[in-house]
Amino acid sequence: MEKSDEYTIGPKIGDGTHATVYEGAFVASGKIVAVKRINNLDGDGASSTALREVAAMQRLDHPHIVKMRGCWFYPTCVDLVFDYYPCTLNEHVAKCRDLRQTRTLNKRGYVETSLRMMIQLSAALAYCHAHDIMHRDISARNVLLDSDCNAYLADFGAAVTLDRRGLDYNSEYVTLWYRAPEVLLGEIQFDCGIDTWALGAVFMHIVCMRALIRCSTIPEQLYKTIEFAGSPHHPDCRWTRGRQLADAVEMRDPMALPPYPYCGKREVPRVPSGFWQCLDVIHKMMALDPHDRPSCAVACQMMVAIAEGHTKQGAAEVK
Repeated sequence: MEKSDEYTIGPKIGDGTHATVYEGAFVASGKIVAVKRINNLDGDGASSTALREVAAMQRLDHPHIVKMRGCWFYPTCVDLVFDYYPCTLNEHVAKCRDLRQTRTLNKRGYVETSLRMMIQLSAALAYCHAHDIMHRDISARNVLLDSDCNAYLADFGAAVTLDRRGLDYNSEYVTLWYRAPEVLLGEIQFDCGIDTWALGAVFMHIVCMRALIRCSTIPEQLYKTIEFAGSPHHPDCRWTRGRQLADAVEMRDPMALPPYPYCGKREVPRVPSGFWQCLDVIHKMMALDPHDRPSCAVACQMMVAIAEGHTKQGAAEVK
């Protein structure tokens, strides 16, 4: 394993398709950090994943985006050193789900904490989009939490600069459970709308305490997504490009889509009453037509208004 005189590498704390994450520490200060080691599989310079992440990190500076503290290039790998966070959003939700099952979950506290995280994440993603950075891999595993449950957007290995000239993008980076319908339908000229959908799916994960649409194959995920969000073939759907993509999918596989034009069930499991208003915003973020989704900046404003109303209601109940 490659070594540096500036930081140490300890136990493995996570891994993914392109990288392994270790707990580490700076030698001089003793500060605990997370070391993301990205292998150069071809041995021919830094991987595109590492270069994309470094480029994004150098452009972004937001209080709820993870901070990269340095990068070190070696013949066989690249080490990116970040601030250390104790858990992911996925792990946090799983723990809270266990507490709910044992009837020990503080529901009001969970709602308040979740609303704060939703605001932080939508603000962070709005900042990315304002700087023409498309994340492309928003998921509950790529959100990190500190000990006070503040949320930080992480893992920019799939991030690209938004090309407004219609550049084709690779869609395979988007984690399956959080893929937007246009990506599942095979679109390669998408925009920040895929991030908005994915963030809405993350918010739904928080609200429902599990991913709402969780399948193991693309056809299954597409089928369930159409059931939830609606069909491009529905008479009220104005998404012409979606209809074209759906026609192409059905030509390849007539059984790929639901047999009749859904308008969208929009059904979710029973959730705490404090989240009812959030569902309206999340449904807008997860609109079938990308053009109908609000920007993350607008979604953030709506979440702020909901959080303020929730706080006032709580204060009134205390009185």
